[in-house]
Amino acid sequence: MNNMLMDPYGRVITSLRISVTQRCNLGCIYCHQEGENSNSISEISPKTIARIVTAATEYGVRKVKFSGGEPLMRNDFEEIIAALPELKDVSATTNGVLLSERAASLAKNGLNRVNISLPSLNKEHYKFITGSRHGL
Repeated sequence: MNNMLMDPYGRVITSLRISVTQRCNLGCIYCHQEGENSNSISEISPKTIARIVTAATEYGVRKVKFSGGEPLMRNDFEEIIAALPELKDVSATTNGVLLSERAASLAKNGLNRVNISLPSLNKEHYKFITGSRHGL
């Protein structure tokens, strides 16, 4: 158990969450991205993400969770996933808007789990909460 990351309670840390972007294609009322100018946001490179994850695996991390913003706003998200070392679990939290057009490519590149944030099943509530004009 030496070389393992531990939390303050002595538990081994096996997962790492990385926010890959602050950009999002929705404007949810509960999100804390207000005031962000998406044109001026710098994002971490796929190479740097791979280096961070590789280093973390040397200390016991076996799962990586990607979030944002909306991770699928990154055109290079498949590249990010493909560059990772072999992992037990690679997941992403998404609003699902862009998922159908990229699901096969994401799976092919190593994403094996998706968490979809769905603030409401009611179309009008969804539109109000997310600022989307399209609804579900």
